[in-house]
Amino acid sequence: MTKQLKIICCGTKDFIDYYSDDLAEDCNRFGYEFEKIVTISEHTYSAINHQIQKDMVDYMTWNNHDNERVCFLDPECRIVKPIPKNWIESKEPHVFYKVDHGQQQTSRYVYGATLPTNIIMQPIFVSRHDLIWMQWWLDASISLSDLQNRQYVPQELLIQQSLNFNKIKYSSGVVTYNRGYTGKHEVVAGSWTHEDTIIQHPRIHATLDQRILPCSPERRDNRMLSERDLHNHYEHISYDTIQEIDQLMGKENLHDWPAETQIKDGWHCIDKWQFKPRTGQVKHQDYDMIKYHHSMIRKLDLGVKTPAVYHFTN
Repeated sequence: MTKQLKIICCGTKDFIDYYSDDLAEDCNRFGYEFEKIVTISEHTYSAINHQIQKDMVDYMTWNNHDNERVCFLDPECRIVKPIPKNWIESKEPHVFYKVDHGQQQTSRYVYGATLPTNIIMQPIFVSRHDLIWMQWWLDASISLSDLQNRQYVPQELLIQQSLNFNKIKYSSGVVTYNRGYTGKHEVVAGSWTHEDTIIQHPRIHATLDQRILPCSPERRDNRMLSERDLHNHYEHISYDTIQEIDQLMGKENLHDWPAETQIKDGWHCIDKWQFKPRTGQVKHQDYDMIKYHHSMIRKLDLGVKTPAVYHFTN
């Protein structure tokens, strides 16, 4: 029996309202059923994530369609090209291991007191019979959380452990956080599109969109925009051009920018990013927040005195 794919996105009402329209259009274009699950709004990112985890398990509890294949996606995700048939027709859960920024291999556990989070939470492809391990995943997450103070462990923390402990056979792919990854870019943690990209999972809103709770307040409050956030959210230009722009910002060069750069109100604009080389500032056209280019970190470490360093320190 051919399985029917349903895309489900979970989130608070405001988050779904802000971000899910494009995903809904993607599902309509490719002929996938689409459903939104509105999560109870909470005051902390930890509590919201826990509620989303519960909503996912609740859906699988009540899902009685044997021929339905479910893909959970965050509302901000995009489907670039049709989902491969083997991801849909498989009887096994299909998950994605992370390749971190700057790395060429999937993340691996290193001895210490911190559990690994090697598998991304979404996308994940599951079927009705996966409820057993998913319920264990939820129960184990609750057992490690501080319920009295409403501090819940991250959703991703126990996915791999839940699959392995319950002796579940599963298939896997890779989600790359590394724009320079030399392997397949089927699922990317950003906004870029490679020739083989199927799903995008943009993450820049977590840093720049002040309308929503940040998953990392430290990243939101940091005056520097991380290299990963910048590199992964160029949409159209090549990785070589990205590296060229990094060099130009490091040298505070007003000239020699790529041909597609436009100057608007003192900003060097390329793709969806805007730069001021002499101040070191950078911003995304869709958000008001202004940060500093990551090349500033090295300048501060070296103690050099440049116009951009002066702007940052005064």
